[in-house]
Amino acid sequence: MINFKRSLVYKLLVIIIILSSGYFLISIINVMDNAAARAACEAKSAIVMRAIDWKGRVVFSSALKTYVVSYFHPGSIDGIDEGIVCTLPSHLQRHGQLVTFSGNYRTYTGLVKPLFGGQGYYYLELTNIQAR
Repeated sequence: MINFKRSLVYKLLVIIIILSSGYFLISIINVMDNAAARAACEAKSAIVMRAIDWKGRVVFSSALKTYVVSYFHPGSIDGIDEGIVCTLPSHLQRHGQLVTFSGNYRTYTGLVKPLFGGQGYYYLELTNIQAR
C-alpha cells in the first residue's frame, strides 16, 4: 500500500498550498501598503492649504509606504509638510526627485502619525506637478 504522506502527489499539494498562502499574504501586504494613497484618492476632508508653484521633493515614506511630495517650510529647521497623493506619475516616482507642484492640501485622517514635531501629513490633490 502507498503511504500518502510520502507520495509525490502529497508533496506537490503541500507545495501548492504553501505557495498559494504566500501569494495571498503578499497580496494582503500590497493592499495595506497602498492604503494611504487610496485614502488620498477618496479624501473629502477640509482643504486647509493651497499650493501654487511650490518647490518640493518626492520621497518614499517608509511610515506611509507610499511616495509623498515633501514641502520644506522656508526659514524653518524642521517644518515639513508631507503631501500624500492619489497617483504620482511614474516618471516622478524617484526618491529625491525635485518637483514644482500646485494643489490642495486636505486634512489627513489616517492612523500613521508624523515621526517628529515639525512634520505634518496631508492628502494632496495635485493640480499640476513637474520635475525640475
